[in-house]
Amino acid sequence: MSNERKSDESKQLDLVDYATALENERAEREAKARRRAFVVFATDPEKAGQEDYKLVFACEAATPAEAARKVRPVAGKKRRVSAYLASGRYKDELPRARWVA
Repeated sequence: MSNERKSDESKQLDLVDYATALENERAEREAKARRRAFVVFATDPEKAGQEDYKLVFACEAATPAEAARKVRPVAGKKRRVSAYLASGRYKDELPRARWVA
C-alpha cells in the first residue's frame, strides 16, 4: 500500500509549481497583448503622383504613436506618418510593407 501512496503523491500538483506556471502564463499573455502589429504609411506631399509618394512599413508596437516613432527615422522627416493596426482595414498592405524593428 505504501507504493500506491508514493505514486499518488508524485501525481499531486505542487502548489508552488502551479502558482509559478500560472504567473508565467499571465506574463506571456500580457506580453502578447502589448506587442501588436501595425501598418505605417509614410507619404511625402511634395512627391504627389510619383511612384515613391507613399511608402508602407510594418512594425510591432504597443500604440500607433510608438509605431510612428519607430518608422520616422527610416521614412525621413519630410514624410507624414500614419499608423494603423495590421489586423484592421489595411491588413492587405502587409505583404508589400517593409519591416522595421
